[in-house]
Amino acid sequence: MMGRILQELYYGNVRPSEKQFLRNTPFDRAMHTLADSEQRLMEALEGEEKRLLLDMSSAQGEISGVTAMESFICGFRLGARIILEIMSEDDGCLIDIED
Repeated sequence: MMGRILQELYYGNVRPSEKQFLRNTPFDRAMHTLADSEQRLMEALEGEEKRLLLDMSSAQGEISGVTAMESFICGFRLGARIILEIMSEDDGCLIDIED
C-alpha cells in the first residue's frame, strides 16, 4: 500500500489542494458574496482606487495560498509525529508480562 501512494505522489496523481466545493454550502455562498462584492467595487472605482483594489485582492490571494500550504505542511508533520509516537514502545512505565 505504501508503495502505491508514494508512486502516485511521484507521478503527480496525489493533489490534496485540488478540491471542488459543493453548491449551496456556506463556502459557496461566501464565494458568491466575495465575487459579487469585488465586481461591484470594480465597477464603482476608477484609476488608482481600482488598481489598489486589484493589488489588495492579489496580495490576499497570495497570503491565502501560503497559509493553506503552511497549514498542510504543519498537519502532515503532526500526522507523522503521531505515527512515530504510536510506533514507539519504550515511552511508558509498564511492560508486558512474559509467560
